Amino acid sequence: MGTTTNSVDDPGFFGFGIYGAVPLMLAESKHVSIHLDPYLRLAFGRSAITTGSGNATTDTSLSAFQFGVGANVAAELQFGFLGVPQLALIGQFGLGLSFQTQSFNQNMPAVNMSNSASRSQFSLGTTFGPGYGLADIISGSVSAVWYFGGQPGAHN
Repeated sequence: MGTTTNSVDDPGFFGFGIYGAVPLMLAESKHVSIHLDPYLRLAFGRSAITTGSGNATTDTSLSAFQFGVGANVAAELQFGFLGVPQLALIGQFGLGLSFQTQSFNQNMPAVNMSNSASRSQFSLGTTFGPGYGLADIISGSVSAVWYFGGQPGAHN
């Protein structure tokens, strides 16, 4: 009597991402500041696994890549004029370009068969998406901030 052994290896994962932004102050007064924050985003990920054994071996891999560039404009109102210098209200708006691609490959060498699929998408977007109502715009673009550790901008 023969014995058939199937094995599955642990999936291999690799991912890398980097996000960089540089805030540029456009205007500043005693309680208001306005700045531009250009950014660059880059991400890559890959996963692979081999399943089965002998003639039933299957190699499967997935990969994804993402690139984005854009900028956010933000205005910050600090409530020092009301005696609460740690509290601020920030409103922002952003515009960005994005490119994404994903791929899937599956090889079955014993039967000389392979499957693959890929998808790419290029998009231009804002922080105000299509169909957003007033509540979505406020919750996504306006935030309250509490600065711990003293008054922002104070020099000791």
